[in-house]
Amino acid sequence: MPADTRKIFESDPYLKEFEATVLEVNALPQGQGVVLDRTCFYPEGGGQPCDYGTLDGLPVRSVTESDGRIIHSVEGASFKPGDKVRGVLDWDRRFDHMQQHSGQHLLSQAFVRVAKVDTVSFHLGSDESTIDVGIADLAEKTAADVEDEANRIVFENRPLRISVRSAGDLDSIPLRKKPDLTGDVRLIEIADYDWSLCCGTHVRATGEIGLIKILQWEKYKSGTRVHFACGSRALRIFQAKSGLVKSLSRLLTAGESEIETIVLKWRDEKKTSEKRVAALLDEVLTAEAGRLTASAVETGSCKLVSALFKDRDVQEVQNLGRKIVSSPGMVVILGAVGDRATLFFGRSSDVKTDMRELQKAAAEVLTGKGGGSPNWAQCSSERTDLAEEAMAKAIDLLKL
Repeated sequence: MPADTRKIFESDPYLKEFEATVLEVNALPQGQGVVLDRTCFYPEGGGQPCDYGTLDGLPVRSVTESDGRIIHSVEGASFKPGDKVRGVLDWDRRFDHMQQHSGQHLLSQAFVRVAKVDTVSFHLGSDESTIDVGIADLAEKTAADVEDEANRIVFENRPLRISVRSAGDLDSIPLRKKPDLTGDVRLIEIADYDWSLCCGTHVRATGEIGLIKILQWEKYKSGTRVHFACGSRALRIFQAKSGLVKSLSRLLTAGESEIETIVLKWRDEKKTSEKRVAALLDEVLTAEAGRLTASAVETGSCKLVSALFKDRDVQEVQNLGRKIVSSPGMVVILGAVGDRATLFFGRSSDVKTDMRELQKAAAEVLTGKGGGSPNWAQCSSERTDLAEEAMAKAIDLLKL
């Protein structure tokens, strides 16, 4: 069994390139799983994704740890034990992870100090990161106070110190989360502010974290999931939102501070217009229902209105049918054909025919699905070409 891989990133997270010796290789579908005697590549774990980069110019696609050995998945590799290789980190990715992870430590401590709540879990995502905190209802004011507190420490540019301690020495350290560990542990300290055990990569001082921005939050299980971004990510998000605001300002020919007022006014006007349109549509449907009722076909025990509409709103067709059967002695068989074929079958309260029987007959033709009650049923299918045939079968059944 090869020796454990020496984790250079633990003592120097800023080292971007290194040389190492191959200890072990394992065949993979697109390359090799390569174990080195030393590495700068951080393996996925502790809520932090792995590093990317190259070994001798070949892409490192993933990095994992197993029994003290760090395994680099290298695309196109054909290394053998004993080979000397040169590793180069994707530094932009590494530094981004450092900003987010150090920012998480700071934000979690800010939640402790401002809201008296602990962080339950942490996930560093590709676009934003999250922490789950033990508070069921996070208020806007509390979130703003936490954000201000975290950024205060950023602006003070406090140093981050990394040290290896004995688990027995931790009783004298005000850890944010007390572990159940033995042996040596790795302590990350934000000077005079936060003390946490962590195996991740971190910046040298809080100023390098950059802006910490809480983006949104939602209830999650018994607590709250908080989405945030730090440093370059926060800058990109602000740039995108700033660009959107400027674009809206130009479109509305209004100052940025006036956008909200204009949008709220438009929203109110839209609601009023929608009510007016709905009322007018109801009048139109009532008139149309009257005309169709007047031209209904006698079928013995009832009068039938049947029609197939192309590219008409399905809900509108259904509403039309319900208006028709509000009159006594009526049966409707209506269809709406667009991306799908939808058929409706309805009866007046004094008609005895079970609409489910008509629906079942039509559904057999359409090879579609449906359901309903004796008074009202419907079916739908992608076979728009069979809509007329399906309606005809239902009409024939009604006339029996």
